[in-house]
Amino acid sequence: MSSRTLDFMNTLINDIFDRIAKEAHHLMHLRKRCTLTPEDIQKAVYILLPENLAKYAVTFGREAVDRFVRS
Repeated sequence: MSSRTLDFMNTLINDIFDRIAKEAHHLMHLRKRCTLTPEDIQKAVYILLPENLAKYAVTFGREAVDRFVRS
């Protein structure tokens, strides 16, 4: 991959991460909570991403967290 392509992908990933974080924060406030939960993040992913992509993102994210907790 060219450095230009890597820069574009990095920008895209950072933008998506920022949008998910902001939406999860908004959901947390709607629920009147002070703690961000995994459910807030999952709901934000489902709100922002297309259905199939959100499904895979949540599945892989859950598996990554499980592997982290087990290690």
